[in-house]
Amino acid sequence: MRHWPLSVYAALAAFGAPLEELTPEDFLDREGFFRMGRAPIMVEILPAIKGVEFDHAWERRVETVIDPETGLAAFVIRAMT
Repeated sequence: MRHWPLSVYAALAAFGAPLEELTPEDFLDREGFFRMGRAPIMVEILPAIKGVEFDHAWERRVETVIDPETGLAAFVIRAMT
């Protein structure tokens, strides 16, 4: 198994996400997704997006530090314009 699903699961667990019925392997399901919260304060994790290559999207990321004390950061992939 790849290591990143374990990292995603561990990070969500540390955050206190509701993971009762999920396993790290669930994040490998390219058709699945994880949603926490409600719009406009919502997080969605999609293992794959049709037509999007991760490496290309990652090059376009914008990083924002949310908490300077802990270094907690968010990565947002900007849409192509």
